[in-house]
Amino acid sequence: RPTPGREAFGKEWAGIIDGTGVVLTWYPTVVVIGGEGDIAFSSGPALLESPKPKPGEGPGLVHFTSTWHRGDDGRWRVLLDAGSRPHPASDEEVAAFRAGRKACPVR
Repeated sequence: RPTPGREAFGKEWAGIIDGTGVVLTWYPTVVVIGGEGDIAFSSGPALLESPKPKPGEGPGLVHFTSTWHRGDDGRWRVLLDAGSRPHPASDEEVAAFRAGRKACPVR
């Protein structure tokens, strides 16, 4: 469900942003910049982990999709961030997620 507005988004995502509710690790596997150069799309996997897991509580995996806009100041800001529902991740899936993360290329 959409969360419109900077203030509402910040409030809803506070536990993700500060790492107290969930530890979110993600990386794009696809990034496309639009023809005008100020709109971009990114998509890939994300791993959700509890900072204090309870017995039997493991990590979850999702697939995210984000749309970005580059402002006049050159900074990229997210316009829309969406994702699939999390599913429980096996040890093998977590290992594959971590192995899939590559260093950002330097240009």
